[in-house]
Amino acid sequence: MKPGRRRDAQGNPAATAFTQRMMAIPYAELERILEVIAGAGGEVTTDPVGAAGLTAAVSAAAARSARSVSIWRSWSRRRRPAVCQTAVLCSFRDLTNPQPLRNFSPEHAYAYRWGLSVPPSVGQWAVVEGADGPTTVIVGAVGANAYVNEFGVDSLEVIVRLVPAADVAKARAVVERKRSGDLAAEATWLAHCRWIAGMDPERPSRPLPAAFDVPLLPTDKADCASADRTQQSRSSA
Repeated sequence: MKPGRRRDAQGNPAATAFTQRMMAIPYAELERILEVIAGAGGEVTTDPVGAAGLTAAVSAAAARSARSVSIWRSWSRRRRPAVCQTAVLCSFRDLTNPQPLRNFSPEHAYAYRWGLSVPPSVGQWAVVEGADGPTTVIVGAVGANAYVNEFGVDSLEVIVRLVPAADVAKARAVVERKRSGDLAAEATWLAHCRWIAGMDPERPSRPLPAAFDVPLLPTDKADCASADRTQQSRSSA
């Protein structure tokens, strides 16, 4: 080893710029350089012209390698979706709940980290891992509560899957059918009440739903208070 040669922090001889370029070149490019060496008869290290050719080959290979890495990184950035990482406050609800955000409280909600490319919004349905397996939640607020402010967004479990739109539509159809059935039952009950009270001359064609009782009307022998008590006793029986 020649005196005065540079050494690294561990005392080993420092690599020259030429060696550093060689170490940064992929294997395929090194094969091309070896072809240059073979074509020069293996004497490029002593022939100034051959050494220049080898240096040029190394520089060209390094440039091609750097250009390939740059192209790959640019393509990767374009292909990689932007991930939104923010806190969302959710409530565990069934898809058929007619009012899923009723009595929602941000401070008593479950906080999650939104890990999807689409931005979060109030009313979105998502799937999370519950105590009994995957379950559905609805987003009630976007932002932090006291828990998130104390422990940070990175401490939260991540939401990575939305409820499919078809499942949401199917659940809404079930809710609408139930709501329509409830409205029809209430209308039938009201028609029976009007008939008993003498407001409608004909008996309703639809039978009284099982879940409804026709209220008793006051008679000559019973006032309104006694009729109410009788109705309450029938409802509690």
